[in-house]
Amino acid sequence: MIVLLIQKGRVFVYQFIQTVYILLCVGIEDMHIREMDFRRDWIAELFHALTTAIENIENKIEEIDWFDGIFALEHTETILGVAFVAAQTYIAGTVADINELLGKSKHLTKRQLLELDGGSINNCVTQMQLIDAVANYYKHHDEWVTWQPDERNRYTISILNKCGITEKTEFPCNSAASLLWPEAELGKFHYLLDIMLHWRKRVFREYAPTHNISLQPTQKPRG
Repeated sequence: MIVLLIQKGRVFVYQFIQTVYILLCVGIEDMHIREMDFRRDWIAELFHALTTAIENIENKIEEIDWFDGIFALEHTETILGVAFVAAQTYIAGTVADINELLGKSKHLTKRQLLELDGGSINNCVTQMQLIDAVANYYKHHDEWVTWQPDERNRYTISILNKCGITEKTEFPCNSAASLLWPEAELGKFHYLLDIMLHWRKRVFREYAPTHNISLQPTQKPRG
């Protein structure tokens, strides 16, 4: 517990120093607090931990006789699901940031902003739309009696279906990840982080081009 408190204290001090430094460099009057991507560091740390978890699964295949490829896929599916849900939290934070920055002049929905992403799946779905949809799937699929769309999941299922992910897909999170970054490196979550950071920058460039969006707290992602 003491170690955890010390670590949290260090993170707070680190972020505080970064904030003061950036504000001094660009001028307090020229920067809105919502422009700084405070979520970047914690999600990079989380993705690093999940990368380690995937590596542990790979080690089990070598070390435990009965732990075969199917077991590995089942375990990996859960870890990927957690990563996508974390990514969705980052998405929600970015939507809140840009709307706070714009004030009452304009309100942007999450769906609008997810369409901005430059990456494309099957020429009809953006990478960010897929990330958001598979996060919804992972959170709620146990509540779905079937994949027959209803008012709550119609949009999610539509996005997944356009990407070739259906009720017959055995491991939807694995399938989504393989569409987003190299299949041979599914456990390397820095690919997912890069997609998200690129999208956030694009959102701010599109809707707040006069602000200093390039000045983000930086920490090289691990894993």
